[in-house]
Amino acid sequence: MTLDDPWPQGPRALKDTDAVKMRHALRADPHIAPLASYVDALRAENRGYVPDFDPLDGGVDAEILFLLEKPGPKTDPANGGSGFISRDNDDPSAEATYRFMELAQVPRRASVIWNAIPWWNETTEVSPRERSEGMLRLSELLRLLPHLRSVVLVGNNAKKARSVVEATGMQVFESAHPSAQVRGANRRLWDQIPDQWRRAYQASNTKFTYTADSNLSVEAKPSPDGISEQTLLERVRAAQARYEAVLVEYEAACAELRQFQAEGDRG
Repeated sequence: MTLDDPWPQGPRALKDTDAVKMRHALRADPHIAPLASYVDALRAENRGYVPDFDPLDGGVDAEILFLLEKPGPKTDPANGGSGFISRDNDDPSAEATYRFMELAQVPRRASVIWNAIPWWNETTEVSPRERSEGMLRLSELLRLLPHLRSVVLVGNNAKKARSVVEATGMQVFESAHPSAQVRGANRRLWDQIPDQWRRAYQASNTKFTYTADSNLSVEAKPSPDGISEQTLLERVRAAQARYEAVLVEYEAACAELRQFQAEGDRG
């Protein structure tokens, strides 16, 4: 660690205790302080350990949120973890997240990572009560991210938050979770993750600005040529739906072709 590299980052960078201490020192920085206060409020509920947002990510300036499922044991200092939700954590899922972000060309300071269930309570299982309480806390978080344009729901538990995110008017995308379990069970889903994240970031990079009030409604701003932002947003959503439908059809056709070829080989 040198003065030329004061904030070490990379796959598993937070296995270094000095790197962890340096990130904790950034907790009061303007882009992360509101989120640190949000975490403090969650911790005060005593439902389990709540890790911090990574201050090397975009914080409240982020344009895209990657919403994962639930913190893992390597986020908890009691388990030798860093205390952060971070792509730099010392575990396989975090390492895959780091590499997929690079492949997807998602700038770190444009993104923020969180979980649909914010508490680590010594189990990866999610109860119905946990899920509903997590959705309430997610609504509170979205109010703290004024520049957010897209949300990626990463994994099956995160996908249950779709209605909460859609209520804000933001674009919603889905992907599999970058865990070793998904990689082992369905490599095709795993391999699709970088492209799905790339498309989500490209959508977030369109120049729509959302202004959310306390009820998370969206104020549509007229464009210079008189077309409202809401109209443009509806066009984007319609085009996205058509694209996704074609993609599903394409993947189904490819699967049929592979099956046909496999049967031919057996014959």
